[in-house]
Amino acid sequence: MNCLLCKEMTASELQSKENYSYRCCSRCGFVYLYPRPDSDGLRDLYSGKAECAIDTSIDPTGEEIIHRSRFAVELDRIEKLRSPGNILDIGSAWGFFLALAEERGWLPLGVELSCEASEYARRRFGLNVFTGTLADARLPESHFDVVTLWHVLEHIPDPLAELTEIRRIIRDDGLLVVSVPTPWSICDYLSDAVPVHLYYFDEGTLTSIARKAGFRVLRIGKRSSSGMMAKLKKAGIQDPRQFLVRYWRPLSKVRRLLQSVITHFGHPKEITLYAVPIDE
Repeated sequence: MNCLLCKEMTASELQSKENYSYRCCSRCGFVYLYPRPDSDGLRDLYSGKAECAIDTSIDPTGEEIIHRSRFAVELDRIEKLRSPGNILDIGSAWGFFLALAEERGWLPLGVELSCEASEYARRRFGLNVFTGTLADARLPESHFDVVTLWHVLEHIPDPLAELTEIRRIIRDDGLLVVSVPTPWSICDYLSDAVPVHLYYFDEGTLTSIARKAGFRVLRIGKRSSSGMMAKLKKAGIQDPRQFLVRYWRPLSKVRRLLQSVITHFGHPKEITLYAVPIDE
């Protein structure tokens, strides 16, 4: 299989599980899953049942406090670069990010493949969420001030095509924000993410694919917190999700300190790209 970015045929194996392996391109370093799962099968996996019971009185993730805390910080960063306007979240899931954005004056739209998650976001938060893919949505050209993808690009069979479509629908002065796990987080996800994570990006490969799609990178932020649930399990915490939610606020200062130390001295487990369209 050719590398998506540079078309190189040769690659080295990084990790394997059952019938799949993650390979690193010998030319550009792009990490991809081999063999690539069937696109229709992946779509069925994410979309779920066409009809499902939605209980908006509960948090389906059990982690809403964590998501809202993270997204508040992310919106602070975005708002230093752009004033509130039209914002599109691709892979908007249960709607926590867009609900918070709307509270802060943004005009939100979501695109989400999961029927259950998109319906939850519509019913609980009153959000405008399209159920399907970005290509299915056929959104207007040059419409959005900001487009975000929070741990979504690594799931998309053709990330270059996705970013190219984003370039079409984003304003010329818009902002693209993409958060992805890096190759150094493969072991954190290997137990439950094969074949869901199709790709892993580092700073070089994420920058390269953004440029190919017509964007100029402003900066790339680094984090070390990817795979926290797996780490707590390894530490002997039987219910890491409940533990994190219960102690999220008192642990925040310690968590930020550890993140800064690990990020400074080690490899980031997650990176976030901020980019603007290239003038055509």
